[in-house]
Amino acid sequence: MPTLQYRVGWNTGSLNPGVSVFHGRVTAGNTDGAAATDLSTRVRTLFDTIKGLVTGAVTWDFPAEVLKLNTTTGDLEGVESVTKPLNVVSGAGGSYAAPAGARIEWRTTAIVGGRRLRGRTFVVPLGATNYDTNGTISSSCITTLTAAGNAYKDTGVFTAVQPSIYSRTHGTQADITSVLIPDEAAVLRSRRE
Repeated sequence: MPTLQYRVGWNTGSLNPGVSVFHGRVTAGNTDGAAATDLSTRVRTLFDTIKGLVTGAVTWDFPAEVLKLNTTTGDLEGVESVTKPLNVVSGAGGSYAAPAGARIEWRTTAIVGGRRLRGRTFVVPLGATNYDTNGTISSSCITTLTAAGNAYKDTGVFTAVQPSIYSRTHGTQADITSVLIPDEAAVLRSRRE
């Protein structure tokens, strides 16, 4: 079975453009095409859910294709076409620090190279109202991100794909089993983090 990969573009007004990468595993009895559609829909739903937290005129652009990678080598094996999801535009206004925000940690039970296999998605920039007075992430922001992350990872109505974390270095893919939002500001050094 291939590893599915879906890349979401971040187009911003004041920051450099960036990308978030998501992976999925085709579940038993389903086709690559159905899984690709489920993955693109899940990812768009995730960003649509969290758009009210992000400021800075961010537009997320969703491609009309999902890549199929060889899990062992990471080589591109094919492409699945999907209906291009509508773009999502950030909804928060007000002040913000351009490189600062939160991160979603995607956790697995796999141990690879002596470490837990984990992934992360940075949610940057957060609007100023999403911080507590001590500079940490507000509880309401953590609640929203946790709910969005859990909805993304859980099967729910999407049964053809299981969101996963992929390590090209180790040729390993593992299902996401839990979500954590650290109560600390994350700072991007690059839009490719």
